[in-house]
Amino acid sequence: MRNSDSDNATNQHNETITARPRIFFPSKSGEWVLHGHLVAEFTAAHATPGSPEYKELEKGTTEFDRNRLRGLRLLRYVDVKNDETAVRKALNDAGQLLHNLPESMAAGLEVPKRLAGILYCGYLTSGMKAARLGIIRNNHGEFIPVVGCPDIKTALFVFAAYRGVEACMNCQKLFAVDSARPDGSSSDRYCTAACGQRYRQKLYRLRQKVRIKKLSKRKAKR
Repeated sequence: MRNSDSDNATNQHNETITARPRIFFPSKSGEWVLHGHLVAEFTAAHATPGSPEYKELEKGTTEFDRNRLRGLRLLRYVDVKNDETAVRKALNDAGQLLHNLPESMAAGLEVPKRLAGILYCGYLTSGMKAARLGIIRNNHGEFIPVVGCPDIKTALFVFAAYRGVEACMNCQKLFAVDSARPDGSSSDRYCTAACGQRYRQKLYRLRQKVRIKKLSKRKAKR
């Protein structure tokens, strides 16, 4: 008897609830040893602007690296089911940060949606390719598997892959999803509730422009 879709192992995969592994990178202030180096753990604090850890991230990455991640997180929204205006805006914002999107991404929406998923996977995989598994002994004496990274840049991309850091769809600022925010916001799309409101207003204005343009074209045909 064939298994139904609901019984399929792929459909039952728990990728959306998989726990984030502990991620480590070389650091002179590290408290653990992994692959022969002193390492520190990459946490939400490293993706929280204003924190000492964030300053460490800025020293260990370039603006190009951070823009690449911002663009990737925005590109991810092109591949989801959404209204045409939101998809085009996400594509445009991602393109300004990535700078080298294929020309075919400017074609009809079906092509960008398909390519966005391919590019997102490819770029993010490339950013994580130097990471490898390792074992450390924690403070309780337990041996646990962790992800070891050769630098803080790789750790950032691995952390992002496990949905630890996002780029605000309005201002493109990187922010840690798990960190407490000043306004109490818990959105994984906007760094603050105010940014979310401003983004929705932008979409509204864009939709109005599209609507007016379509009406003008109809009148011109008459």
